[in-house]
Amino acid sequence: MSINGSFLLQLHGEIDLARSAELAALVHDFAGTDARRAVIDLSEVTFCDSQGVSFFVRMQAIARYRDGDVTLINTPCAVQNLLRITKLTERFRYEDHMFLPT
Repeated sequence: MSINGSFLLQLHGEIDLARSAELAALVHDFAGTDARRAVIDLSEVTFCDSQGVSFFVRMQAIARYRDGDVTLINTPCAVQNLLRITKLTERFRYEDHMFLPT
């Protein structure tokens, strides 16, 4: 969904290799818009591995090319820890207690 120049996503469950095709489709969808920002709600994510990290980085590459950014909202501790371990924490914006329009 795209609102006010932002591409909005809500992910849920496990973000891992089993979802690689779905994640690639979401990157393709974002690339097909003119949105400069991606806002990704992670409040319902229960697990994230390198596939999820790769997804975030690909989304960010598109946003930065457009002089935009990626905001991760309601990021679970496990995802925060993964980004910290991979030294990617500073590459994203973060918001807590924020909800996407339904």
